[in-house]
Amino acid sequence: LKKELLILEGIEELGKLKGNISTNVIFIKEREGLICAKGTVKCLFRNSCYRCLKPTQVKIDIKLKTMIADITKQEERETIKHDIHYQDLQNFNIKTFLKEELFLNFPDLIYCNKGDCVPEKSFEEGKKIRPFKKIRDLID
Repeated sequence: LKKELLILEGIEELGKLKGNISTNVIFIKEREGLICAKGTVKCLFRNSCYRCLKPTQVKIDIKLKTMIADITKQEERETIKHDIHYQDLQNFNIKTFLKEELFLNFPDLIYCNKGDCVPEKSFEEGKKIRPFKKIRDLID
């Protein structure tokens, strides 16, 4: 799927989309009920700074390596080291998948990076925040 999407319904909460959503994703069927999605999703949003409320741009550049499993297999334990999305593969909707990825990868707090708005480095650079990791560790 190499496509420029002009609009994607349901992402209005993230801000005003500036330009297109650029997708370059390959879907590979691993086995029955399991698909691997690899590629990139890029776009630019206009939103407000968390501290000063001035308009700022939010660049989204997602590098996908995600497994998509059939929702009927949700109860089964998978030993996969990638993120897993559960969807109805009989009626798979690429736009729903892209919308989920945008919401999951959108920053929680947006700063304009000017003056006092620049946040202190509290997390390691480039490390993905996984809010449900501790719950997943308890389940496993």
